[in-house]
Order: sequence, then structure tokens, then C-alpha cells
Amino acid sequence: MLAEEPELAVAAGLRFHSLPIPDRTVPAHAQVRPALDVLTGRLRAGGHLVFHCRAGIGRSSLLAPPC
Repeated sequence: MLAEEPELAVAAGLRFHSLPIPDRTVPAHAQVRPALDVLTGRLRAGGHLVFHCRAGIGRSSLLAPPC
């Protein structure tokens, strides 16, 4: 089912972005900055974001902006 995640997200009317980060690692700033710039722009335009990681070990909270 996860292999179909991009297609299922689009079919549900969502924009899907994948940013692979190996388990138990912290990505280099240069690796995530382009994606963060896009997502920040969406927030500033009034959009909503949902983050998740497949293992639930903490990568999603690493990228989610504070409320």
C-alpha cells in the first residue's frame, strides 16, 4: 500500500512530496531546504501540511514547523 502512496494522495486531491531520510538520522540542511521552502510557501499562502514517516521514529517531527 505504501508503494501506491503518491498516487493515492493525488487521487484524494492532495499534493504528495517525498523526502527520504534514513532511519535514526538527521538530514543535512542542504538536503531538506528546498522542500522546506516549498512547504513554508504553502503555509504562508494559507495551506495545510501533514507529515508522517513510515517507521514513526521521529523524522516527521523533525520537519514539521512548530505551532
